Amino acid sequence: MRPIVQGRPGPSARGSRRTRAEPPLSRPNGAFDAASAQGRALTIAEGVAFAARTERLQRTLAPAVKTQPRTVLTRRELDVAQLVADNLSNRQIAASLFLSERTIEAHITNIFNKQGLNARTQISRWLTDADEVP
Repeated sequence: MRPIVQGRPGPSARGSRRTRAEPPLSRPNGAFDAASAQGRALTIAEGVAFAARTERLQRTLAPAVKTQPRTVLTRRELDVAQLVADNLSNRQIAASLFLSERTIEAHITNIFNKQGLNARTQISRWLTDADEVP
């Protein structure tokens, strides 16, 4: 039981249900402990060689990653993207398209999410790159 400090009881005196947990990586069969002991016994050069072998093995066993085609933007999202690329503010875009600023924010957020972007300058770059595709 923890001592009382400055007139306040510690957590165990208040009926705390905390119990001492085992380390999350310990296993009853001792596999982690055995592998950990083997790793600690390696020299630096052996550890580097092991890591390099493991990395090469993972690259050969890993399936080829198929890139998902980017989601197609709506006509309005393309209009907004073009105006963002022209360096207009949300207020200016909203005025030119007769929409609210909040709607423009939603369109820009959708563009970011659909194209995997996170900055207005990336929208400009994405449009430039899209124009160069034959």
